[in-house]
Formats: sequence, C-alpha cells, structure tokens
Amino acid sequence: PPYRQGLAQRVLDGASLAALLVPGAWVSVEAAREEALPESGGLLVKVREDCYGDTKLALYERTGDSPEGKE
Repeated sequence: PPYRQGLAQRVLDGASLAALLVPGAWVSVEAAREEALPESGGLLVKVREDCYGDTKLALYERTGDSPEGKE
C-alpha cells in the first residue's frame, strides 16, 4: 500500500534499490489484485505472483548482472 499509484514500477526500476541488494536477494511487492506488475524492473526479475482476495503479492529476485554486464 498505497495501491494503484504506479509505485511498484518506480521502486523496482530505481537503481538505488538494486544497489542495496546482493545477487540472489528477494523483494516482495504487494499490490491491488487488478494492478499489473512488471515482469522485471532494473536488476529485479519476477519469479512468482499470487493473489489472495483483493491483494496481489509478487516476488522478485535480484539478478547478478549489472546494467553494463560487468558484475
């Protein structure tokens, strides 16, 4: 929360989030059930998505690739 404001995409795309995470780290994203979540964002890739009532939960894993492919 808050839902339906596009915050998940902005956070996932943020380079500062990926910088805090080691390769293999997980991020959990909660959204409204009808809200579309991206398959990836920055260095994070969605590995699972489930719905529970009106809520959607998605798990993203931080990849080992840097944007320049040098990591």
